[in-house]
Amino acid sequence: MQQLRIFMGLFLIVISILKLLDWEGFQKAFAMYDIIAKRSRLYAALYPWIEFTLGIAFLYNMYIKEAAIVTLILMTIGIISVCRNLKAKNAVQCACLGTLIKVPLTKFTLIEDIIMAGMAIAMILG
Repeated sequence: MQQLRIFMGLFLIVISILKLLDWEGFQKAFAMYDIIAKRSRLYAALYPWIEFTLGIAFLYNMYIKEAAIVTLILMTIGIISVCRNLKAKNAVQCACLGTLIKVPLTKFTLIEDIIMAGMAIAMILG
């Protein structure tokens, strides 16, 4: 469980930093497909900071259950958002690695969100 916690912490910190490198671009790209970011610019702006905070919580072993629950909620929203866009065949850029790394929204994005949700569930139950 400790290795899972450290992995999740490092992963969330790294991807949040990638998003913050072009914070404005991330917000625009994220709002193209995320069901909440489409309606809330504040959510899109805070999202990388939420991920960063969760990463810190996991690395420093603080509020693990709470961090895992928030992670599960974020990943579930991501799963729903990605599924809707894949089903609609919208050709949008994935903002999961920020906007400096150009990656299309694909099933890989969906798998990443499912794996992260699974790890969060494991941490909640463990």
